[in-house]
Amino acid sequence: MNILMITKWYPYDKDPQMGVFIQKHARAIALSNKIHVIYAYSAERQKEKFLHRESENGNLTEHRISYQKDTSPLSKIINAQRYKQAVEMVVDTLTHRGFKADILHAYILLRTGWMARQLSRKLNIPYIISEQWSGYATGKYAAQSSVVKRLTKSVLKMLQG
Repeated sequence: MNILMITKWYPYDKDPQMGVFIQKHARAIALSNKIHVIYAYSAERQKEKFLHRESENGNLTEHRISYQKDTSPLSKIINAQRYKQAVEMVVDTLTHRGFKADILHAYILLRTGWMARQLSRKLNIPYIISEQWSGYATGKYAAQSSVVKRLTKSVLKMLQG
């Protein structure tokens, strides 16, 4: 299969341990599938609006794309838009190269699940979500705002159809 994974956590130059278990999962998947992993994140004091770094190891291709972090009063909206643009840039590049994913794999809610849903519609392919956050068990989720809870429930309901 050709798999496109979008993840919220993944090792990168500033934190080589973040999401290392997700990288190990991607490596295991790559033993018998072609997989592209997209990790998009904001970077403070980055001169370029977007900076895409790609590395390949057998069937695993890792795309780390950073975008300028906005700190204005509208930062949540601007950074969400830049995140979406970053992921779409990589997907468009892969599409242009002829890569056609059979399935999308969103790893760690919330933004990845939402993005997978958008791409699922655009590319007409199914998606799955994997979640590893301990906050659901420790009570941190219960302390989240009602907006975050509603968005989480909305993204999960999208899986039903």
